[in-house]
Parts: sequence; C-alpha cells; structure tokens
Amino acid sequence: ILARAWLHVIWRCWQDRVSYNPARHGALQRILNQDQQAVVA
Repeated sequence: ILARAWLHVIWRCWQDRVSYNPARHGALQRILNQDQQAVVA
C-alpha cells in the first residue's frame, strides 16, 4: 500500500512537472514529529 501511494506521488510530480514538496504533505511531517518525540521521551 505504501509503495502504491509513493507511485501515485511520483506519477503526479512527473505529470505536473513539479518537484516533490514535503511541506505540502502533512503526513510526512506528522511521522517525523512522532519519531522525534519518541527519541526525546
């Protein structure tokens, strides 16, 4: 499922001719924040 999601993102970037912008995708930021909080705790 994860690979399919990434393929969709890569496909859209290719079709729209834009580079991937991590700030646009909030899920990545949530995961990174969870990992950072786990390290601190």
